[in-house]
Amino acid sequence: MAAINYKISVKFDSDFNTFKINSNTQIYVLLHKSDGSTIDVTDSPDVSIYALDEDVLFFDETAKTLHFNKEGTGLLKVLFTDEQDKLFIASQEFVCYDTFFVDNYLTHFMTSFDAMQLQASGSKLALIIMDTTMELLDIFYAYIKDIDVIDSFKDGKGKFLETLAQNVGFERIDMESVNTPEEVKSSAVFKELLSNIFDLMEIRGTLLSYELFFGALGYNIKIEEFWYDEDGFLIEIDPREDSSSSFFRYNQFGTLVDDPPVRQPDPRNFVNAEKNIFRNNKSNIIRAILTPKDENLAQNPGTFSRAKKKIIKEYLKFLQPLHLEYIQELISFGINTDAIGDILNQVDSIDYFALLNKTITEEILNVTLIEMFLIAKERKIALEEIGFMSRWNTPNLVWNETSIKWNTKRVLIDNFLATKVAL
Repeated sequence: MAAINYKISVKFDSDFNTFKINSNTQIYVLLHKSDGSTIDVTDSPDVSIYALDEDVLFFDETAKTLHFNKEGTGLLKVLFTDEQDKLFIASQEFVCYDTFFVDNYLTHFMTSFDAMQLQASGSKLALIIMDTTMELLDIFYAYIKDIDVIDSFKDGKGKFLETLAQNVGFERIDMESVNTPEEVKSSAVFKELLSNIFDLMEIRGTLLSYELFFGALGYNIKIEEFWYDEDGFLIEIDPREDSSSSFFRYNQFGTLVDDPPVRQPDPRNFVNAEKNIFRNNKSNIIRAILTPKDENLAQNPGTFSRAKKKIIKEYLKFLQPLHLEYIQELISFGINTDAIGDILNQVDSIDYFALLNKTITEEILNVTLIEMFLIAKERKIALEEIGFMSRWNTPNLVWNETSIKWNTKRVLIDNFLATKVAL
């Protein structure tokens, strides 16, 4: 038996997609099957309906009614997910127009004699033609309203958003919410970013730029700074408020050196300009910690997908001063670890995974890197205790039976212990 395919469409109470201001229309979602049958799935829980450009269109979810509030165009989107979780998308553009020309042409656009002739009983056809022509002018004028705001970051139409962003050199990279019910919120946030993009460019690299950028996304951001101690470890210090400094020791991968962490002496008290700059001196390493201002408006960073973390990382690169680096994390696991899939899925706070695989015959240690971004201080690893040694080297690691030979001058070795915790 052949599989049944689907497509969906939007139906409304008109033959045309043009509606007057303050009018409304009922919306219906139809599921068309390849066997020729059609089903009304408007009220199905598998259907999502939302309107972009909500200043023009407002969709009443309860009544399944679309209201037209303002001149211009607006886009309605419909999503349907079938039993195999396959997504079907339908969209319909509507035009909302005012009746300025229709209401005024007889009074103001022609002589009273011509108006009387058109309104005479024998001129009904001519009057219908003129009414229709004036209504068409009203609709054209509604399209012009779109052009009036085409260069506006906040008021511009959703359909122009990607093009507008490209024109100012800030292309939209966060597409996770597109074609989801969160698209309206995501587009509003991106418009807010665009509206501040020129100011951000002027102060890029400053703490204020981080706060403005991620504030527009709905997040508070804390920038942690690090100083080197006497042993070359990184000490976390809050430069604006000492009481907020932990003074915990970290290595270059963002892993705590002490377990449990121990408050260390403030390296700023031992600064000596004549000594090694990597001892008791300020480092060029920082770390960004995000927390949502309101979890109803901004996604909790702990629930970010891998793609979302990469997007956040790209935003941080955009704001990053040239002289600073973000702290990285490296955790190494044997590639044959049974729980490697669980590790990748459940560890949310690691910047880099190095998956190490020892091939005995070739005596080569292969390295695979998966980029992610640190979005929380605390690890959440739903695994039994795992002990291992982490080694970082670029670009290659070479193995023999007696030792590991490093082909670069700098070698970083980190002992790390992961403990199972409640999620």
